[in-house]
Amino acid sequence: MKAIKSFIFIVFLTTPFFVIADIRITEIMYNALGSGSSEVQDFVELQNTGDVSLDLSSFKFSDGSDHSISSFESSSTLIPPQGIAILVSNPSKFLLEWPNFNGTLLDSSVAFTTTDIASIKNEGGEALDSVSFNSDMGANNDGNSLQLINGQWVSFSPTPGESDVTDSDTPQSQGSSNINSSSTENQSETTTQASSPVFEQQIFANAGADKTTLVGAETMFNGSALGIKKEPLINARYIWNFGDGSFKEGKSVMHTYYFPGTYTVSLDVSSGEYSQGDIAIITVAEAQIKVGEIVSGGEGYITISNNGNTDANISKFVLQSATSAFIFPTGTIIKGKTSIRFPNINTKLSGTSPVSLLYPNYTPVKTAVKNSTESIVAQTVITAQSNRTASVSLKKEVEPVSKVSENEESINKELLGAVGESSSGANLLWITLAVILMGVSIVTVLYSRRERSEADLYEITEVEE
Repeated sequence: MKAIKSFIFIVFLTTPFFVIADIRITEIMYNALGSGSSEVQDFVELQNTGDVSLDLSSFKFSDGSDHSISSFESSSTLIPPQGIAILVSNPSKFLLEWPNFNGTLLDSSVAFTTTDIASIKNEGGEALDSVSFNSDMGANNDGNSLQLINGQWVSFSPTPGESDVTDSDTPQSQGSSNINSSSTENQSETTTQASSPVFEQQIFANAGADKTTLVGAETMFNGSALGIKKEPLINARYIWNFGDGSFKEGKSVMHTYYFPGTYTVSLDVSSGEYSQGDIAIITVAEAQIKVGEIVSGGEGYITISNNGNTDANISKFVLQSATSAFIFPTGTIIKGKTSIRFPNINTKLSGTSPVSLLYPNYTPVKTAVKNSTESIVAQTVITAQSNRTASVSLKKEVEPVSKVSENEESINKELLGAVGESSSGANLLWITLAVILMGVSIVTVLYSRRERSEADLYEITEVEE
């Protein structure tokens, strides 16, 4: 009986921990911008929403496979109530990427390369929180992250280590309560009236991360806006200025740049009487992509080469053959100085000539290349000369015919001068010869007629013996 009572007592002591303890995933960075060593790492933000501290050393992070969680350097794996921790594969690199971060940093394998699920599990393997996400939710290679704000997952500028603002706990409300607690009700009203002309920021706008695009390519611009409580603004108005003299209205819009350069894109968001702006820098580069080797047949392929130094996003570009076309899916990126073979079995193309690369608006991609004279010429449609290889049709610069040397010009002048001086004598000689020939011709004709007339006076008859 004592043993049973002891067991019940132990369960009673431990039960509050499991009841009160709670942890949530509040931010997910996946498929971030950059490439190689400059690529921003994926990370997961956790918040202890319970009333007791949590030690995550026995917990597991899962992206389909379970990964252990350990401390970084001398830090602890203990998260206090309402505390926040970041899970990342390389904490040292994370501090370089986010130098202003000063929260709890934990080491775990976080890399959303083949999965779109994030879970946090306790020591018993029970999932305390799990999030499924996809690229349609945003934050896919645009510099933003997915954040849980007021119970909704939204795409916004990353805020690792910063607690999410809720309806009942905002910085503004905390500041107001502190002021009111140190003054009487009348003083509070007076203070509020006195400070009313100074408005806090009511709208938060985000034009997205800086990006690089290609001349002639349609580029997606996706804006977002939050209210004072960090709630998504449903009926906000979005006005885009693309920096090239054009503008559009809409939350998500497409725009095409026709000349290379660096453009400042500004977004103005308005909701009611409030408005807020944000900018993004867009670098537009000459297209350096082209069709390379073409191999026909079911086991063949079509090669697309990126001769530029920067990555080329060919999402929604069109690869068109003689009989059909293939549209590259969203997120198709070719690294700089890299060629990719696209199998015919995937593109459903036969690999027969001609093959051309088109922008999403079905205009041909014109690749800028440099010839020996460092002038820019346009590369046009690329056609296959056989079923194995492809050749490139180029516009070649032709040297002007009138461009001759000084010696050649002087020689030509001398020849023309000589011809001009002897032209009168030559003409007289030719006229004399023409008259002589005409006379000989007349005499010959008259003589032949005379012989024929004398012959007509005689008649030849046959005499019988």
